[in-house]
Amino acid sequence: SRFQDVGWTIILSIARKDVMAALDDFKKTFPFITLLFLLIISYLSLLFIRKGLDPLHILQKGTQRIARKDFTTPVEIDSKDEFEDLGRSFNQMMGNLDSHFQALTVLNEIDRAILSSLDRKEIVATTLQRLKNFFKCEVAAYVKKSEESVEYLTVYRLEGRRVDDPVIAHYQVSPDEQLQIFTDADHSCFSPETARAGFFREISGARPLQFLCFPLSVKQKTQRALLLGYNAEHSFSEDQLAQARKIANQLAIALANSMLVDELGTLAKGTIAALARTVDAKSKWTHGHSERVAEISVKIAKAMQLSDEMVESIGRAGLLHDIGKIGIPLAILDKPERLTDEEYDNIKNHPSIGAQILEPIEAYRDIIPIIRQHHEKFDGTGYPAGLEKERIDIRARIMAVADVWDALVSDRPYREGWVSKRAKEVILDGKGSHFDPKVVDVFMTLLAEKQGVFSI
Repeated sequence: SRFQDVGWTIILSIARKDVMAALDDFKKTFPFITLLFLLIISYLSLLFIRKGLDPLHILQKGTQRIARKDFTTPVEIDSKDEFEDLGRSFNQMMGNLDSHFQALTVLNEIDRAILSSLDRKEIVATTLQRLKNFFKCEVAAYVKKSEESVEYLTVYRLEGRRVDDPVIAHYQVSPDEQLQIFTDADHSCFSPETARAGFFREISGARPLQFLCFPLSVKQKTQRALLLGYNAEHSFSEDQLAQARKIANQLAIALANSMLVDELGTLAKGTIAALARTVDAKSKWTHGHSERVAEISVKIAKAMQLSDEMVESIGRAGLLHDIGKIGIPLAILDKPERLTDEEYDNIKNHPSIGAQILEPIEAYRDIIPIIRQHHEKFDGTGYPAGLEKERIDIRARIMAVADVWDALVSDRPYREGWVSKRAKEVILDGKGSHFDPKVVDVFMTLLAEKQGVFSI
């Protein structure tokens, strides 16, 4: 009845263990929850680290292949993230490196072809083979203006899948086509429609090909070009164009060097021939003697299977073997009577004089021993040094036979030229004393095989 009276106090109570039960349970489960989260975090971390390490491992193997110069095997990363983008970039870089290294290889092979041969046909063939392999083109051709007619082009062409020696042919071209091919531009491109007529149709056949043309400037004249023919759908990258231009420039340099060497060789031969004729012109009795000695010496050297270098050097030496006679008075050279001992001693100086004349010329160093020794005798009684047998250069031993033979069968101021039979007897009598027996045997075989070939 006093429920609402002032002063009531209501007391509630609960056991402490019941109040703290939830907290006690949390304290018990919290370490397990924490451990569970750590395990989950560790698993996820390892998962993502593993996901990143696998592409890195693949990229590492790719770099190792590059170090071994293997650019043909791309890396394969399918991670759908930045690593996949990195893999694509890596493959692109590897492809660019492969292309650049192949270009360097082609340039190096062309360089080696240049160094190993000055034959322009061989240089062109090597270049076309490397170009066709490298650029995977259907047709690789080298064209130049014909020397016979301005209306024709000489074409060295490789076509098809097999890489053989180039086919050489001549094609008639119009002035407009020549202007298109031998342009001043770095390169030009001819579409399949342009290449379906005229000269381009001739070298491409029935196939619709497009052509890249790289004019070559040799000795400041644009009279040569490289042509690469591709299928109509092929596209050209800037790298391909730059690499092809480099190879074209290298070919132009190689051709210019080859032409320069030919010109220098022609000039050297002309100089030697002029010197020889200068010597021979000093006396009417020796006209043509040096050229005949050179010819005979070369034939003997070839029959003895000497190297090409030795044969070439003995030919040059034959032309200059008597150059020392420039220092001998004409009165002695043309004297019809028997020479005095003093005059003969003067004559015997001409091999040494000739060697001294040629010593300052580096290009003639290899023939100086022949000039100096061509009057040495096999038994050691010759001059100027009294050398014997193998101490005498084999080329000088050959020239000794050729020199004496031509002197015997030619007219001299003190006698008429001998007939071949008598001259042969003199050569045979000198076998083993004056002349090397092996050289005499070869010389006599040549005489027997080609009667009169050495006669005047």
